[in-house]
Amino acid sequence: MTLGEIKDVAAILGIVVAAGSLASAALNLMLTVRTNRAKFWLELRSAFAKHDDVHRKLRPGGEWATNAGPRSTEEYAQIIGYVVKECRILARDRAASARVSDRA
Repeated sequence: MTLGEIKDVAAILGIVVAAGSLASAALNLMLTVRTNRAKFWLELRSAFAKHDDVHRKLRPGGEWATNAGPRSTEEYAQIIGYVVKECRILARDRAASARVSDRA
């Protein structure tokens, strides 16, 4: 085997290794995206569960849906906590917020 042939084999092996590395990185990226999306949905569901009472009061037919609204500073604080928490979660991941609005 000549030196030129050895260089050609080394170059081909380098290309194969590089292609394998790219394929592995692409697979890892896809799995990471899926994992992060699942974590986002779990965190969002947890946030909704923590503020379920406020959410129910704000829905149509709820206690605050009419002109009654919240009456005390504690009730206003519950609304602010609810809205701020949801906005932070949605703003953190713009792609996920678009998906949330599509599903709403």
